[in-house]
Amino acid sequence: MPFRIYHSVTKLSLGTPKYIYRKLSALPSNGKHEYKLSIINDKKINFIEKINFLKWYSRKLETHPLITKCLTSCMIAASGDIISQCIDFKYGEKDENCDAKDFLSSMDGRRTGRFAILGFFLVAPATHLWYGFLASRFPGTTFLAVAKRLAVDQVVFAPIFLSTFLSSLYLMEMKSSKTTAAQNYDEPIGIEIDVSRNTAQHGSKKNIHIDVLQRLRSDVPSALIMNYKLWIPALALNFRYVPLKFQVLFGNCVGLIWNGYLSWHTHGRN
Repeated sequence: MPFRIYHSVTKLSLGTPKYIYRKLSALPSNGKHEYKLSIINDKKINFIEKINFLKWYSRKLETHPLITKCLTSCMIAASGDIISQCIDFKYGEKDENCDAKDFLSSMDGRRTGRFAILGFFLVAPATHLWYGFLASRFPGTTFLAVAKRLAVDQVVFAPIFLSTFLSSLYLMEMKSSKTTAAQNYDEPIGIEIDVSRNTAQHGSKKNIHIDVLQRLRSDVPSALIMNYKLWIPALALNFRYVPLKFQVLFGNCVGLIWNGYLSWHTHGRN
């Protein structure tokens, strides 16, 4: 056993970059398991960076990590909604002679924009900080470390974040609907109409929290069940095999499916 450990360290110092050797030499010498995991992780990064796009993306993650993740999440969230609208248009009630032009004319751009905004300002910053916290709190890629990260993520983070995301989406939809209604409002001359409209607006503000809570009660339980079905196996792979700086990217790729589902869950199914 001592010969095998000595042989692996000698091979490491001769056949790998010096920065890897320095990092591994700082690890406690309580076995060769730590060496093996670190070597595998660096090989994954080297393999990923050989691909031109991922090499460029990897550099951006190092120089501008947060803004890169925000832009990526923005595009993927918008793409998920567009896919959902496309599927709903294709298989929904429509004329058989409809084509791509009809889809573009019927597409809800504001709905896509809302998903893009939430992807940029909510999803990416939250997951960036959360994955970093999990990695620092439960380091390593052993079965126990991955299980702890997964349990904390799904028990603590998932219900809170899903409720926050849907609440933000509903509030943005209501504000957009009110703005559209105000723009389309034909205001006759007279004070009585102004008074009635102000009364309606006051009543709308008063009931907005009730409307959001009702939609959350209706949508969150089934969405949370689907969240467990999709994200538990996806995050198990993410925490176990994906390097930390690419974990948000992997999550966003799975999020393409997830955002498509959320778009359908909150709009298409109704």
